[in-house]
Amino acid sequence: MAAEKTMNAILNPKQPVVKHFVDDADTGLTVRYIGPEASATVTVAANGDLTFKHGDAGSEAVDDTVGASGVIDVSDAAYNTFAKVVDNINGSPNWEAYIVDALRSDLSTDTLLAMSEATIAPKTDLALKKDTSVALNLGVRIGKRSAVT
Repeated sequence: MAAEKTMNAILNPKQPVVKHFVDDADTGLTVRYIGPEASATVTVAANGDLTFKHGDAGSEAVDDTVGASGVIDVSDAAYNTFAKVVDNINGSPNWEAYIVDALRSDLSTDTLLAMSEATIAPKTDLALKKDTSVALNLGVRIGKRSAVT
């Protein structure tokens, strides 16, 4: 009699283990104000463009050390990937940024969720969320799926 072959339920599931959920909870990038002013704001427009301001609380003005006069137009070839956006922000003496749930090569065009003007205190992180219905995230199952009946 042949030995009965047992299957590892994790490596060889009968149903896919990973599903894609649109939850808009992924942080595309995080920004932080490190400049000398008392207050700073960040806005993400409906098309994903970013506006950076700083100054006295309640009277912040556009920070022209970022993007083109304080605005990063993500449809512009100069800022159309997360790498270009983050590198531009990090080139400012007033701001720093890092990528979280994205790759440097991912397109930034229409990828971030719209966010009304958010005021942040100096040296405080602000998470900019990705629109997960636009930015495709793939879950990958590791293992070979074989002999599934």
